[in-house]
Amino acid sequence: MSRTVIFPFRTLAAGFPNGLSVPTTPEFSSTGPDPGANGEGSEFALGHDSDWNASLHDLTVQWTLKPSGLKALFGAGGIAGERAALLLTAEWTSPESGYRQLGEGVVLRLPDCSERSAPLTVSLTLGGGTLRGSGSLSLQVYLERRGPGSMRAGLASAQGSRLGTLWGPVTVVIDADSSLFPVVEEDLGAGRPLWEFRGNWTDALSDPFSSDYLALVMNTSHPDIAALRDAQAPAARITPLMKQVLACWLAQLVEQIVEEHGEGFNRITGDEHCISEPGSIAHTLARLVSAGSIDTESPLTRLQSAQLWLDRLTRTQEAPA
Repeated sequence: MSRTVIFPFRTLAAGFPNGLSVPTTPEFSSTGPDPGANGEGSEFALGHDSDWNASLHDLTVQWTLKPSGLKALFGAGGIAGERAALLLTAEWTSPESGYRQLGEGVVLRLPDCSERSAPLTVSLTLGGGTLRGSGSLSLQVYLERRGPGSMRAGLASAQGSRLGTLWGPVTVVIDADSSLFPVVEEDLGAGRPLWEFRGNWTDALSDPFSSDYLALVMNTSHPDIAALRDAQAPAARITPLMKQVLACWLAQLVEQIVEEHGEGFNRITGDEHCISEPGSIAHTLARLVSAGSIDTESPLTRLQSAQLWLDRLTRTQEAPA
């Protein structure tokens, strides 16, 4: 019986090399309106007070790195030999939309890591209609080339090896009126309704607006499911029935938050008193209420104003340029 020997090597997931410094913050832009990025640290929300729409506009994320802070990646104690070439690339992953994309790689060598070297720019562009709900951004390191010389124990040698996460991951939540509602498809059974509201959040002030915590669940076993499916397409192709379902779903979400917070609901929806975290369920709901001028006074006004807003929104997007 033959055996394949896999040589062990260090990865960034096992701990950064001593001296490694990656102080950087992503910058968000688009060929369309400004994405309206909001947040810092481990979570960012997009679409805040912006006309940017994830279903229509692209998104470019850019990081600027100081090469001198990456010198520790090479040689003894690092992850690659001193004559190796590394490939730095941005990665977007979103289980909600079943989507993963890598940006164009930037090659890094040890001579590039001097104090006099110009900053490195790593970027990733995501096309319109590819973002839904939330996802993760990170900077990944791959081995581009081992370089000449003998192999050293603990250092990567196989070209294309993924050596770990250099920065991140951070969560990005598609926020406000640019949001694609957290819609999922499940087989609920032929005897169940066409759709249902699902919410399992613990704290709407902090839990993210994503299908992990709430969703509009479309029942794939229902005979009328075909009337809803175009909801997965860009908003300009949303079906009339789906508009009504989304309005009902949004009205129900408002009802749930009103029941939970009572008089505190006004502190959530009022910008000057907003107490929720960026990208959270409550924060995103506040942006939806503001963007759609949703009248939250009663169940009836919530539903009617949500219907009118979605009508206005889709008609604007369907209008010829």
